[in-house]
Amino acid sequence: MNHTCPYNDDLILEKLTTEFLNYQLVTVLPVPEGQYALFTSWYAYGIKRAEVQFYVKIS
Repeated sequence: MNHTCPYNDDLILEKLTTEFLNYQLVTVLPVPEGQYALFTSWYAYGIKRAEVQFYVKIS
């Protein structure tokens, strides 16, 4: 099965407010205040295709 990625450019998250993220991280998931980072590398067929670095500060 041939499945190609439909995204050729950057992925942009529109209308994703900090209030929504704050509610999700503090109310829904009880995450303590602090600075957090998430690093991921995405591989396909043994080749790195994407690297994502996500930083957030909960206060």
